[in-house]
Amino acid sequence: MLFNQCEKSSTQNTRIAILTLWRKFDCLMFTETWLSAEISNGLLDPENKYTLIRCDRGTGKGGGVCVFVRKHLRVLTVNLCAPSTLELICFDVHGTNRRCRFFVAYCPPASSSIYRHSNYCQASYMKDILKHIERNCDISEPTYVLGDFNSPDFQLSHKPKLGQGKILYDFCIENSFLEC
Repeated sequence: MLFNQCEKSSTQNTRIAILTLWRKFDCLMFTETWLSAEISNGLLDPENKYTLIRCDRGTGKGGGVCVFVRKHLRVLTVNLCAPSTLELICFDVHGTNRRCRFFVAYCPPASSSIYRHSNYCQASYMKDILKHIERNCDISEPTYVLGDFNSPDFQLSHKPKLGQGKILYDFCIENSFLEC
């Protein structure tokens, strides 16, 4: 499994495609992909080795979340009934005896144009993403939350007093998540 935040450059699509070709990862997860409908799945996975799950940003530049799961794995996308403005993917990977649930999220920084095109501010955006994760957690099976929450002050070892870090910290403690 590989989780990677793409850098803000014109080469991220090439970078994603290269990783699918030369790495032998079963699951690749990316945030801040900058993908749009103009970029086909075939361009990202030219050898058709992966099931792709995408959440491209609808307006403006940047953002986006994308997951590649190797086709030999049984994967099901989970419909979160979340607003399309949220950059959040949920999927299950089914093994022989167990299922693992994954959430991949991107919370844009406060300066993002996404907040000008929606009714969100950074704190309410994060709270909404975490609300959808919490509603769809299944404590009977392993659950993993990966993402870029743009919360540089977040650490489970130290409780932040306010801001994004506190919101994320409280979520992790209330739902018994561990930081890896």
